[in-house]
Amino acid sequence: AGRFTLTFATAYSMSKRALIAFSDGLRAEVKPWDITVHTIQPSFYQTRENINDVMNSVIDVYHGFWDKAPEEAKKAIGLQYRDARVKSLRDLCYLFARPLDKMDEVTDDMIDAVAGVSPQV
Repeated sequence: AGRFTLTFATAYSMSKRALIAFSDGLRAEVKPWDITVHTIQPSFYQTRENINDVMNSVIDVYHGFWDKAPEEAKKAIGLQYRDARVKSLRDLCYLFARPLDKMDEVTDDMIDAVAGVSPQV
């Protein structure tokens, strides 16, 4: 989400992109002093708990917003759109999930960013 916008996750994607843009700018600004700036952008991994917990949290928050919305807004948006959004978020989560045996990628990237002589880009 930091390099592209996820459908129905515009605010989330925007905030991640802002952090990436900040890091990119900071990296260029401190390069003359041989200071490096690293970002690690992990994905979801195919652990049942991870995906289910994330999806349940997102759906709970979304339904909470829906429940508090004015009736005219609910009528204008419609249950069909609400349910399509929830399905889209769930589908994206599973689509981008990395295999469980790749989970060490995140810690490997952290170690490389902190201790590597020439961190990977």
